[in-house]
Amino acid sequence: MSVSTAAVSNDGTTLLAAHLSSGGTAVLAVPMGASAVRAMTVGTVGGMAFVPGTDRALVADAASGAVTQLASVNTAPSASVVNGAKLAQPVGLDVSADGRWTLVANSSGAVLRIDLSGQAQPATAKCGCSPTTVATLSGAAFRLTEAGTATGWMVDASGAAPRVLFVPALPGQKKAEGGQ
Repeated sequence: MSVSTAAVSNDGTTLLAAHLSSGGTAVLAVPMGASAVRAMTVGTVGGMAFVPGTDRALVADAASGAVTQLASVNTAPSASVVNGAKLAQPVGLDVSADGRWTLVANSSGAVLRIDLSGQAQPATAKCGCSPTTVATLSGAAFRLTEAGTATGWMVDASGAAPRVLFVPALPGQKKAEGGQ
């Protein structure tokens, strides 16, 4: 089996692994010391991450654009589409350290913020960049582009609406697309 994407729970006890199978990409839940169980099938994985401190994970389907929550990943995975959470061709997904916010982005610069507490509806923002990843920095801040070699882009998801910010390149670094 060839794994195309993987995510590990914060406590290191569970692995989500995606591999090509007939009819799409199988997402397998592999709890420590147990056999792999097919949790769901997607067209193509556009990102996946565990919700810190829980037995839940989120998976973005790059083919359909849907974001699905997997509950009870360690025991009997159960999938449910997150209401209102859809973004065309996502390239990354991550969850804030406190487990409240999920951020999904696509290479066209669309960013979707999902409030996992249910207190706010999903909100979108536009980045003047081409996101290549979504990675939690700290709090509710997420990185959208690779760090260190060019102008960087990030999102602060904590406000009433997500705010896209750029981090200027250091002298001598390349200015990325959309950078100033």
